[in-house]
Amino acid sequence: MNIRTRRIIALIFIGIFFVSAPILILYTAGFRYDIKKGGLEKTGALVIETTPRGATVTLNGQPENTKTPVRLNNVLPDDYEISVEKDGYYSWSKKLSVLSRETTFAEDIVLFAKNDAEKLVENKIERLDFSPQKKFAVYSTASGEGYELFLLDLGNQKTKSLLSGEQPFKNPTSIWANDATKFLFLSKENAIVFSTTFFKQSSDLFPYIIENDLTDFKWDIGNDEILFARSGNSVYKINAALNRLEKPELIFQMDDTKKLFDFFIFENEIYTIERIQTKNILTKYPLKNGAANKISKSIELKNENYKFDSVYRNLLAVKNNENNYYFVNLELDNIVLFKNNIQKMELFNNELLLIQTDQELSFLNLANGDISEKTIARYSQGLQNSAWHKSANYVFALQENKISIIEMDDRNGHFAIEIPLSAISDFAVDAKCKTIFYLQNNYLWKLAIQ
Repeated sequence: MNIRTRRIIALIFIGIFFVSAPILILYTAGFRYDIKKGGLEKTGALVIETTPRGATVTLNGQPENTKTPVRLNNVLPDDYEISVEKDGYYSWSKKLSVLSRETTFAEDIVLFAKNDAEKLVENKIERLDFSPQKKFAVYSTASGEGYELFLLDLGNQKTKSLLSGEQPFKNPTSIWANDATKFLFLSKENAIVFSTTFFKQSSDLFPYIIENDLTDFKWDIGNDEILFARSGNSVYKINAALNRLEKPELIFQMDDTKKLFDFFIFENEIYTIERIQTKNILTKYPLKNGAANKISKSIELKNENYKFDSVYRNLLAVKNNENNYYFVNLELDNIVLFKNNIQKMELFNNELLLIQTDQELSFLNLANGDISEKTIARYSQGLQNSAWHKSANYVFALQENKISIIEMDDRNGHFAIEIPLSAISDFAVDAKCKTIFYLQNNYLWKLAIQ
């Protein structure tokens, strides 16, 4: 090889270097050629995480070689149809945008298992009531031997018989302690406090109801051994510790010039709905040493047809006969929100309040100073029940007798799964969100979803 040939080869390599070096530098810096745009684009990244792991990911129909959790670097900026699939689970999909120099996250994706349902109770259910935080359920059945009341632990799905009789329970209701360790079962003939941990222990309040004409029972929010009840203008405190019942103690007495319609006790203060002369007012009294002092705050109401619902973080909820709600701060100096036709509310982690009407699911973030309602889903009609997922990334909705699971991430709309079940009249999800319990044609079933 002569020197001229060598020089030509050297020049060729030098030229290749000067051409390829910038390309390699740009490639290393995350630039890619975009055929659609006909030029170089700075790429972005996409992170996808699922529970459970090991799901297959496709972008615009093209499968990726790795399984979740996935971090895809050097993705050209664009909108992508992302699908996540795993055998035995409902698939997940959503359109997400990847932006230049940014990372797009699709985290906290829950893949829900496909399983066959199992019948939990062979007899038809007369009445079913789920506890707060969905730890327990109380249900009654009828058979040739009579009527029976049961407690179902939704965690281990064990059932205990609580009460039986020859006649059906008339006008039954269950009033749960805040932590669901106890509940008061009321019917025309019964007023019994049951424990959800010590099944054989109970306390019969029925003699006290007859003696004092008690009504409007409410558990102390911070103490599962204390019940409050009203008789006319008087409010009583009842020690509901199992097997240690004591005579009700009078803690609040309204004078005869007023009329007490309802009450609520929270943090040593009693809130009342009362009539003073011709005015119906929501009031607050401090309770000190077992006695009520003068009114500290009040708000006038349109009529007496209001009842207390509960306290949600720092808001007092009051409703009328049509389930129209006022949310008032605890100082009674500001009505924060008014909303019509609320059918159910559920608080998550003392921050997120799920609100359900018969046509809409929405929520409030009570941890924010500026409380504004955010819509999750709207329906023409038939929204019957709802519940948070344990992560608050999903909500369950019962609409027109079918259950859907709705993702809270609203980028390009809420992704939703419809469970292939029908004729469902009620449902609950256990505290760990592993199982859906539902009532179908008056039979109780369970469906594993995790």
